[in-house]
Amino acid sequence: MIVTKMTVDGNEFFLDAEQDVDGAKEQVVEAAQHGAGLVDVTIAGHVSVSVLVSQQTPVTFEQIVAEEEGADHAFGDDFWSWAELAL
Repeated sequence: MIVTKMTVDGNEFFLDAEQDVDGAKEQVVEAAQHGAGLVDVTIAGHVSVSVLVSQQTPVTFEQIVAEEEGADHAFGDDFWSWAELAL
């Protein structure tokens, strides 16, 4: 399983498994090119977050390969399951 962590100005967000990561990257670049803009993402737990990104805002995307802890482990909506895997 791949977990994507987006860090914006030091704040970490674990993206929802269904989040279009390439689309989020494009939004970040577009916002920076226009001076500033809101980037909308869905984080683990299906929570929508809007982040203000400017040319001075550091944004990183990190993909973490996490091994599942058994076939019956449910990741879905549980944020802490995602966070524990990424740490």
